[in-house]
Amino acid sequence: MLIQLAESDAQVLECFSTLSQLRPHLEQEKFLAQFYRQKQNGYQLAFINVDNRAVAVVGFRVSECLAYGRFGVAESKYELSMN
Repeated sequence: MLIQLAESDAQVLECFSTLSQLRPHLEQEKFLAQFYRQKQNGYQLAFINVDNRAVAVVGFRVSECLAYGRFGVAESKYELSMN
C-alpha cells in the first residue's frame, strides 16, 4: 500500500467519498473549494488507495511553534472497513 497526497481534483473527490462518512455535513459541491481554501494555509489530504478507492484518509497540516518546533496536526481521519 502506498500513501499518497491528494493533488488532483479527482483525488480530492475520491477522498471526499471516504471523509463524508465521518463528516456527513460536508457537501460534495462545496468540498473542492473548501479544500483549496484550506490548502492555502497548509492543509493537505493523504490517502491510501486500494482497488481505485480511498480506504483511509487523513487531513492534516504541519505547524510550528516555539514550544514544540515543527509538528503535524491531524484534523480528520477515516478508515473504511475492508469487509
